[in-house]
Amino acid sequence: VKIKNINIKNSKNDCLDFSFGTYEVKNANLQNCEDKAISVGEKSKAILGKIEIQKSKTGIAAKDSSEVHVDNVNMKNVKVCLYVGKKKQEFNSAFLKVNNLKCESYHNKFLKDKESVLVVKNEF
Repeated sequence: VKIKNINIKNSKNDCLDFSFGTYEVKNANLQNCEDKAISVGEKSKAILGKIEIQKSKTGIAAKDSSEVHVDNVNMKNVKVCLYVGKKKQEFNSAFLKVNNLKCESYHNKFLKDKESVLVVKNEF
């Protein structure tokens, strides 16, 4: 699934929730996501371009055997900027790589379990 531009405001749950597939998002503007702005899980692969996130519990979550690559993300007013881990026992750890991360006004910048991999390059 390829998405060129997407704007989501005031979601009562996750703004974008991907599972069991391959996804590409060029540009996303996500505001007031009550849970996760972007959730990628269940053996999914996601390639994310320019992402803007404001007011969310979690900015980007990679979980349950997923692989996520993010090129440019700007977040503000989130509880957790990046989460990577295993939530469901039938899956394995996850991989999250972010180039060009800016995260402001957060409680936890990163949450990660022992087995999962988080790579951040060019943090501002």
